[in-house]
Amino acid sequence: MVVTEERTLYNSQGKIDQKNSGLSTLLVRYNLENDEGTWKIANSRTLKNLVRR
Repeated sequence: MVVTEERTLYNSQGKIDQKNSGLSTLLVRYNLENDEGTWKIANSRTLKNLVRR
């Protein structure tokens, strides 16, 4: 599955960490498990970073 995420990370002073914040498009593999009729993500693995801004 291709996932796009926007991250806003903060440093210990409460300021936005510009270097590690941003937008990424990733190729991710999810493993699902059924929990009493509801599908939940058991784990995930990033396969490839397609775009990072």
